[in-house]
Amino acid sequence: SDFAIQSIDYSVLQPCPQLRALLTALAARVTLHIATNAHEAHAENVLQRLGLSDLIPPNQRTTICQNNWVGKPEASFFNLLLQRTQCQPHEALFIDDSPFCHQGAH
Repeated sequence: SDFAIQSIDYSVLQPCPQLRALLTALAARVTLHIATNAHEAHAENVLQRLGLSDLIPPNQRTTICQNNWVGKPEASFFNLLLQRTQCQPHEALFIDDSPFCHQGAH
């Protein structure tokens, strides 16, 4: 909800030059796409605070909202990702900080 997003203190997030350099290098070779179990506004706030929103524009973001509130690790979320990125499973690399979220990517 908007209230939940407004109550998050995004000031703890700071730009990370190393992360930006890594993602910039990757973006020169592949299309980056963010997949999140969060709302679009939250994804935008986080990317802006990290100084990365220009590297991953809105059309390269998939959120739980776009899949009827069904997110990772559900297979339907990964199917939506493949459809939106126009990738075959063997062409995609999925990286997540939660082992739980990898379950549906197989």
